[in-house]
Amino acid sequence: RTRSGSFSLGMKVGVSAGDVLFQVVGPAEKGREYLLAGLPLDRAAEAEHHGSSGDVIITPRVVELCGACGDELDNGFIRLTAKSEPPRFKKVRKEIKYRESWANIARAFIDPPVYNRILLGLDSVGEIRRVSVIFLSFTGLDYDEDPEVTRKLEAVYSWVYGLTQRYNGSINKVDMGDKGSKMILTFGAPTAYENDERHAVHCGLELIRGREEFNQWNLKWKLGISTGVVFAGEVGAPNRQEYTVMGSTVNLSARLMAKCKPGQLLVDQSTFSRTSEFFDYNKPKKFKFKGISQPLSTYEPKSVKTAIPRMDVRSSKPLIGRLTEMKKITGVIEDVGKRKMRVIVIMGSAGVGKSRLSQETLQLIDAEGFNAGGGEALSYAKKSPYLIWISILRGLMGLLSSSGTAENLERIKDAVEQSDPEHAYRTPLIANLLGISCPDNEITQHFDAKLRQENIYDFLLQYFRFKSEAKPVALFFEDAQWIDKNSLELIAYLMRNLADCPLMLVLVRRPYSEQFTVEQITEIEQSDAAVRIPIGEFDRELTEKFALSCLEAQQIDGRLLDFIFDASHGNASFIEVLISNLKSQAKIKLVTNREGVVKAEREGELSDVEVPDSLNSLIM
Repeated sequence: RTRSGSFSLGMKVGVSAGDVLFQVVGPAEKGREYLLAGLPLDRAAEAEHHGSSGDVIITPRVVELCGACGDELDNGFIRLTAKSEPPRFKKVRKEIKYRESWANIARAFIDPPVYNRILLGLDSVGEIRRVSVIFLSFTGLDYDEDPEVTRKLEAVYSWVYGLTQRYNGSINKVDMGDKGSKMILTFGAPTAYENDERHAVHCGLELIRGREEFNQWNLKWKLGISTGVVFAGEVGAPNRQEYTVMGSTVNLSARLMAKCKPGQLLVDQSTFSRTSEFFDYNKPKKFKFKGISQPLSTYEPKSVKTAIPRMDVRSSKPLIGRLTEMKKITGVIEDVGKRKMRVIVIMGSAGVGKSRLSQETLQLIDAEGFNAGGGEALSYAKKSPYLIWISILRGLMGLLSSSGTAENLERIKDAVEQSDPEHAYRTPLIANLLGISCPDNEITQHFDAKLRQENIYDFLLQYFRFKSEAKPVALFFEDAQWIDKNSLELIAYLMRNLADCPLMLVLVRRPYSEQFTVEQITEIEQSDAAVRIPIGEFDRELTEKFALSCLEAQQIDGRLLDFIFDASHGNASFIEVLISNLKSQAKIKLVTNREGVVKAEREGELSDVEVPDSLNSLIM
């Protein structure tokens, strides 16, 4: 009986006994997990499968130990009955002494966001939120007979934990068994980040590849990823709770995993739709799933797309405002046309329209005949050297992930020989930088790390001089707040050495925190060649123009505009998503008068519309 009504719950229990492996795994400071593994756990699960709702099924070993009797089932299992005598065990109470405070011990086993909430004394609050879930299964560890299993289990768990943390995820559940050890990994709970779906697929691809050491142990991996709305929060009795996620999204990830062959990763339609721009997928296959009437399409990601698609110069909506900003950008483009290296830094908080202004810049340079390339920095790849440059260079050289190594290598060789024919021996250095296998030649095989970097940097000077001879070059660095240090060093190096080159660099970023200081950022952004363009929220007048553009109307009801402006504070992305939500809730109607003027009017009261306090929560 609950506040929401009365519900019938059924339960069945399987009981086993025997020696199990008990082990605490994971790094000492956080991410710890205690694990139970061994044959008795599998036997308990097998016993439970023999029962129906209301049954207690015990294994033959339990019968031996306590002498319980009941209805005999297959393979020696016993169903306890009302006449069964309750088994008697000698109670053993062992006092546990802690060498440090319980709070310090607990910290290592609880996700930091959850721990901090507990520490502040905040009540447990369940949330409905969008999450990507990885359901992972692996086989190959013998928890009962292998003397090395504790070392192997520590290695596997620590590796999975490290990858999950790298991609801003969390290990939510762990279940060890000889017939398949399972983990549930969540991306978006307890902490949400941008592009959680992409984080999950990146993590899944690395997990499915495994490690050479694990391959020697004959570990086999299967993964399913689904994305959708779940319940997330602490559940359980007052004195024993855990943070978990529940819902059909979690169930679907498990069923996707069950459809996988060893070494395979499958994702659902929702995950595919949000990540297909960034990963190469096999053709979809349809499967029938329990509890779902129609077959669902599943997708298998094969690799990260290593070349950006052709930069799209089109825009679905006109640019609202930003006249001062566009005047500065136009001036920079004119300078580049006069064979000057220039840098534009577009900066602003999330959702204010930085990418839209970047797109308008792209339209301008396309009209001027520029060569354009671009890449996106990733929040989880700050320690991956030159990642954004690799994306940019692969795009400029026409390397496609669908092309074979030989074809891509030939394109790199052409780029090196055309731009720097005197140093054609650098081909292996550039190929390996861009992820294309190419053995060292008799010259490069003697290069140490410093000499390799010097040759790569010098090649890029020659390459951009060559590329800009025919027409100017513009390079776009999206989400530049996450650029790795090596990439920043390269930008600064090019700025120092290509002052007379028609090259334009466009860095699009959020504001840095006051504590974040990197020498290269100061050199880049404080240079005489750089123009900093801060982007702020719309005022009420621009909010009205942008709202009318989103609504495809010429007029808007005053109270409706007040509601949109007060809720969004002039944040462009917030306005766009808020209007979409209001339309889906039938809170907006479009009325056309006799002159053909379309006016957006409110439908009913808006006071009952709950407005989230952030763009992220609005989207979720």
